[in-house]
Amino acid sequence: MRKMGEVDVPPDKTGVWALISGDRKPATLPGMDQDADSIARWIKKNIKTDAVVVVRHAQRNLVEFNLDRVISINFHLERLSLENHGTFRLDGSSVAGPKGALTMLAPLADVTEAALGGQAWINGRLAYRRPLPPIELALAKHLADSEPDVPAVA
Repeated sequence: MRKMGEVDVPPDKTGVWALISGDRKPATLPGMDQDADSIARWIKKNIKTDAVVVVRHAQRNLVEFNLDRVISINFHLERLSLENHGTFRLDGSSVAGPKGALTMLAPLADVTEAALGGQAWINGRLAYRRPLPPIELALAKHLADSEPDVPAVA
């Protein structure tokens, strides 16, 4: 560790989010195991209109998860459109906006639970819960009706 004035500055390590908060462990965010290939495989196998998916919002050190609904699919253009978050490529990346700001994820258990709970992370740590808006509450009910494994909305 090198010193800058009176402040200890830890060495820079790849994959460490929370050096400012003192947490030196890699982030354990939901959906970190979903990459472009796994998302594309899930989409090609499972996607249909009215399917509920999870969208990850990442802005600086804040990460939130939201539910959304697929309204159209175009395999020729390799695009799908969501009701509230716009158009995405089949690898889950957003067509518009800053790269990496929005990512569509497969609604696997960890990210679905995060979205249903309105959980948000700051610096890789669970920070707060936001109340789900009525649109997401309806999607959560639809998801719970179609998938018996989905936990109830908290």
